[in-house]
Parts: sequence; structure tokens; C-alpha cells
Amino acid sequence: MTEVTVNGKVFQVLISRKELEEKIEALANLINSKYSGEEPPLLVGILNGSFIFMADLVRRLHFPCTIQFIRIESYTGMSTSGVVKMEADVSPRWVGRHVIVIEDIVDTGHTLSRFIPVLKSHQPASVFVCALLFKKEALEVSVQLDEYCFLIGRKFVVGYGLDYDGYGRNLPEIYQLK
Repeated sequence: MTEVTVNGKVFQVLISRKELEEKIEALANLINSKYSGEEPPLLVGILNGSFIFMADLVRRLHFPCTIQFIRIESYTGMSTSGVVKMEADVSPRWVGRHVIVIEDIVDTGHTLSRFIPVLKSHQPASVFVCALLFKKEALEVSVQLDEYCFLIGRKFVVGYGLDYDGYGRNLPEIYQLK
């Protein structure tokens, strides 16, 4: 499918399944080299958008790890609301652990700018932040982003876990608004 309609809007392919697989494999190789032989890290996925990316990434990791999800929302429709709502088990499991934060997209940076200080207040051994997509042009605040798979423009995207008002997460590729 080169075009899809999601919730009444037309989107076209931006990143193919093959490109996704190649970049996720490269990111997994980097993480494997960084954390092999270390104390098992805790992987923290930012819901809802990261669930597909995280599943594909985790299956490529070759070391023991534990997984936790937190829910953070900042989008309404096709634009960021500017308000970050966080629902998390902010637990002592972060203390002294290597934590790998897995995010679907870094856009304005507000989500990570609110979450990372909360995480670091629990004194993890280290924090590594990776994202599938980075909209550098849209960044409004400085954030920790150690690695990302794709640099994209400002257009709105769906698919591969990303949604438009809850729809489109199940698409196997990433599509941008036409």
C-alpha cells in the first residue's frame, strides 16, 4: 500500500517495512554492544506508540532484561496539546538499574523533558534514551536523546504504533500526511 486513509485523512508511505527492519537491527546491535555483560537493564517503553517498535527491538537483544511500560500522552488529534499527562508505576525498580527508555517519536520534546527528570530522581545507574523517529525541526525543549532510527520532517505520521486519534497503529509501515 503506497497510500492509506486513516480517520478520513490520506497518508502516503514515508518509511517502508524493510527500512524499519534495517534501522531497528542496527539500533539493537548498538544496544547489544553497550549492555552485553552489564547488569540486566530495565527497558521502559512509553505507551501507547512505542509498543510495536519496542517489541521488534527487544526480540533482537541478546542479553537478559526486564520490561516496564508507562503511559504518557501529549497529542490530541494531529497536534501536540502542550500538556503532558503521565500515568506510571514510578517505582523503586529504577534505583541503581541501567534504564533504556524506548520512545516512538521525539517531536517537541515535552514528553521526555517531563519524564526523564522523574526517572533520574530515582537514581538509576544510567539512562539511555532511544526513539524510532526524531522530528528535530519541531523540537521546542532540550532533551536527552542518545540514539534514534530516523530523522523526519514536521509532517504528521501514523503506522507502526503511531496513531491518529487512536487509529492507524496497526499499519506495518510509517505513513505521512499527504
